[in-house]
Amino acid sequence: IDYLFNKYGENSVAQIITFSKLGAKGVIRDVGRVLGLPYDEVDKIAKRVPEGINISIKQALEDKQFSQLIEEKEDYKKLIQISQRLEGLNRHVSIHASGIVITPGTLTDYVPLYISRDKDESKIATQYDMKSVEEVGLLKIDILGLRTLTVIENTLEFLAERDINLDVDNISLDDADTYNLLKRGDTTGIFQVEGSGMREVLKNMGPDKFSDIIAAVALYRPGPMQHIKEFILKKKGRKEVTYPHPKLESVLSDTYGIMLYQEQVMRTASVISMFSLGEADILRRAMGKKMLDVMDAKRDEFIRGAKKNHINQKIAEEIFEMMIPFAGYGFNKSHAAGYAMLAYQTAYLKTHHPVEFFSANLSSVMDNSKKVRFFIEDCKNHNIDVLPPGINNSYVKFKPDEGKIHFGLAAIKNVGTKAARVIANEREKNGPYRGLFDFVLRVSPEAVNKKAIEGLVKAGSFDCVDKNRARLFATIENALKEMNVFRKERAHGQANLFDSVPGMNSIEDKLLDVKPWSKIKVLMNENESLGLYFSGHPYENYYDEMKYFTTHSSGKLASTADGKEVICGGIIEERRKTKDKKGNDMSFLTLADLNGYYDVVVFSSLYKKCWQELRIGNAIIVKGQKSTNAKNADRPSIVASRIITIDELRDEIEQRLELHVPVGSLSEDLLLDIQEIVDRHPGKKQFVMMVNEYEEKLPITSTLQVEISKELIDMLSKLTGKDAIKIGGNDI
Repeated sequence: IDYLFNKYGENSVAQIITFSKLGAKGVIRDVGRVLGLPYDEVDKIAKRVPEGINISIKQALEDKQFSQLIEEKEDYKKLIQISQRLEGLNRHVSIHASGIVITPGTLTDYVPLYISRDKDESKIATQYDMKSVEEVGLLKIDILGLRTLTVIENTLEFLAERDINLDVDNISLDDADTYNLLKRGDTTGIFQVEGSGMREVLKNMGPDKFSDIIAAVALYRPGPMQHIKEFILKKKGRKEVTYPHPKLESVLSDTYGIMLYQEQVMRTASVISMFSLGEADILRRAMGKKMLDVMDAKRDEFIRGAKKNHINQKIAEEIFEMMIPFAGYGFNKSHAAGYAMLAYQTAYLKTHHPVEFFSANLSSVMDNSKKVRFFIEDCKNHNIDVLPPGINNSYVKFKPDEGKIHFGLAAIKNVGTKAARVIANEREKNGPYRGLFDFVLRVSPEAVNKKAIEGLVKAGSFDCVDKNRARLFATIENALKEMNVFRKERAHGQANLFDSVPGMNSIEDKLLDVKPWSKIKVLMNENESLGLYFSGHPYENYYDEMKYFTTHSSGKLASTADGKEVICGGIIEERRKTKDKKGNDMSFLTLADLNGYYDVVVFSSLYKKCWQELRIGNAIIVKGQKSTNAKNADRPSIVASRIITIDELRDEIEQRLELHVPVGSLSEDLLLDIQEIVDRHPGKKQFVMMVNEYEEKLPITSTLQVEISKELIDMLSKLTGKDAIKIGGNDI
């Protein structure tokens, strides 16, 4: 955007206004607030509006549960009546995130302007929204800023430091290892395809050429999603590929007869009815925007053209009707191809240069501890060590070094980029720090303040000079005072501190004699300063045992739909006891697993049964429904229906081993290998093989029984992948 302002001049470039409208949920909340209704009641009504794109209150009232709720009180009826009258009105204005207008002369000769004042900053925008700007004939473009481009650039810079000069724009698009990574769904950090839903699509699709990635990007959108299963079955040869007319094979062969892209809609009009591409684009726009008058005129023109092309009128009418929904939600193939190229490039870098790739990704999300934690977990999955932060070996950002990654100092809370740069520059200039006092003396107290030093100590950054973090932490204030006094004395020309004492160790002996922190306190302080447990995790002792009984981790929970039943495990980190509306005890919990955090609501009926087990530090499994967290939108929440401890789990669950294998991976050799491994581990637990076809599971029952052991799980994991192993049993 800055580039455009500089190139074409501020008098000819402006951003575009956007009008936020009152949607169903938003208008209910706004009206409820004005009417003075209790927040929790209004919030409950808004949350009951069914999920959907641009769903209206009228459509919501067709839902039985929602309409029954509204009938409960006259206040609710009044709320909905008023909300319906206001729904769809403009609520407020803002500046479009990426829309830009460029005029051939002075802006005010072409469009009225609006000044947005945000704190001390003013922005010039058009008074016309993006559709109106287009209608009056002005040039409108979108400028998208992508973190991914920075990640790619930084990865290439890290490689250049190792004298590896990679031209990412000219890599082979037929790299088998890259496609294997996508087939495994190993897509953390891969542009556009790292969500859990997209991972499943890739695993079931098994992309093996670039056009498959383009299709996956375009398919995983509202509308085309309904064709994902059909696309996969046709790609794998399990469903016949057919075309509405033989002439369309050249248009639709890449997508197995499914009309997926807007360009295909245009080419269909060209091939069937001999439209020019300009005329075909007008037809596509009319279909996409439901311009009925234009569509009716073009329908007649389409059928006339088809007849001239010797195509039956009935077939032409069927093709025209088929085009309408695709034109409405079809993806622009050139856009999908651009996104797919970035997806492929990031997948290629992750496949062949994972250490540099992860370093660049971690550096790009340093201000988001949740994402840092997410990437570090994936580093572990790839056997890449992320070294702990250290004042003598860490840099400002995350940095690769001989197959390992140094933790970035700027990612430590209360440190930040400026302080991290001062620490790294001083070390590079004058050598390693010898201890806390040496550190405090050498870095500027204005740049690296007390809070920053406390964060460094809690994160373990001083372990390279003293592993007793408690002693260092307790001495920070004294060190700051003493070094401040010394600086003043030195400014008056007095002797150097180290000339008057026999070595640096004597100064460091001034550290207070404090007992080391307990293991749990070390972990809690790391979590506070880094946003993650680094040197260990309280849940690690239970994870291997509990993971087979859970359906979701905190990371997966975040993308799960509200109302879905889930089973999660974790350590109780926080517990807040309160009263419900009837005065009964209930509780709010915060749980931590290896991926992050989530909240649990324990209502009074369940609280009575399990309150004794809800102690901080306890490992528990929670069964319940995913819900939206009203107080913390970034943290998922569960309304618990059952809670059991690890001891109860061991006592009551009758285990069985499940092996989940995609139908496309089945072969005689694989089955024989599985049989051989199972035969070598006889026992008393049932063995079940589940054959997975997209969104469906077919159990193959057997009389085989095994002894569930780490050795058995490891052997099967090497054969089918660790995600294929599940241990099931009685429903908790």
